[in-house]
Amino acid sequence: MSTKKVAICGYYGYGNTGDEAILAAIIQSIKERCDVEITVFSGNPKETIEKHGVNAVYISELRNLHSILKTVYGADLLIIGGGGIIHDLTYKNFKFWLNKIVIGEMFRKPIVLYAPGVGPIKTTFGKMLTKHTLSSVEAIHVRNKLSKEVLVSSGVNESLIQVTSDPVMALTPANSRRVEEILDREGICTEKPLVGISVRWNPYEYRFDSEFVENFIEKIAKISDYIIENLNVNLVFIPMQFPPRPTCDIRIMDPIHQMMKCKQEARIVRGVYTPQEMMGIFGKMEMVIGMRLHSLIFSARMNVPMIGITYSGKVDEFLKMVEQDKWSLNYKEIELPDMFEKINYVWENRNEIKKNLAISAEKLERQAIYNAEVAESLLKAN
Repeated sequence: MSTKKVAICGYYGYGNTGDEAILAAIIQSIKERCDVEITVFSGNPKETIEKHGVNAVYISELRNLHSILKTVYGADLLIIGGGGIIHDLTYKNFKFWLNKIVIGEMFRKPIVLYAPGVGPIKTTFGKMLTKHTLSSVEAIHVRNKLSKEVLVSSGVNESLIQVTSDPVMALTPANSRRVEEILDREGICTEKPLVGISVRWNPYEYRFDSEFVENFIEKIAKISDYIIENLNVNLVFIPMQFPPRPTCDIRIMDPIHQMMKCKQEARIVRGVYTPQEMMGIFGKMEMVIGMRLHSLIFSARMNVPMIGITYSGKVDEFLKMVEQDKWSLNYKEIELPDMFEKINYVWENRNEIKKNLAISAEKLERQAIYNAEVAESLLKAN
């Protein structure tokens, strides 16, 4: 098969480790199977080119319509890839992604919905637009059952939708030596077992409830102290969103760390690393308490027992897929005695949990690979 051209559209170039991991996984999975030239629609093309070794163009039609049209016209396949990108919480966001599908359909290009998250889609107009736009898409894969339910409720033919898994479940982590170098650089002592905590900062949600934020910080600080004092471990705060983004997780990790009694036994990862390296860091943990979806996906991929702090349906759905929902809880319902009990249970049973996670992760990896196999078949047929 001669070199094929693939265009990939998603929430890339915005400093979110989870979304960058999705892109890295798609690139890896496609390149393992096909001789391809990839162009990514990105919010930061220069960064995407440097980090992922692909071509990139700016994603906005208003600023870059000619390059977008040229890229899609020259592509053999258009991939709409990953992240919770299809929803009608804002019309601007909604049309941002669907416009790319419309352009692909205009040029009669094969299109793959490459396991994104979908929803919520609540408006009548949003449902109508979703149904109409996806009617000509060759492969509709979503990463969980909830996404499928949202599409079906929007009028998309159920028989056309396949539930697979997040592309990151097929991503290869950085090698152990490289990860150990990173831990050393970050001043993380590995003489004791490591427990990771990854909590999420969202100024758009939290700014209206300062009392909740203060209580949340205090609770996570007490949970962190409890882990250090009772499990004889060192603690690692692992951000998934980095500066200068306003949603940078370090903005909430710093005050948590400052409030801790045992702050000497805790470190915050401050360097910016590749998705493969971040996955490797999670793999060095004995247990993870995670809030952002891909902190949990990284943990599952590396067979690390986890406690999920849920804030969204996508997190609940993933925890069910890996059978870790039994000892997880909503971020607005954290009670310290209950949390301590869950921590003790997961810690004491971590070896058995690892075995069960390995089975779940293997299944999800196969489903993630299937996304790439379908993309490969469309490239060969085109």
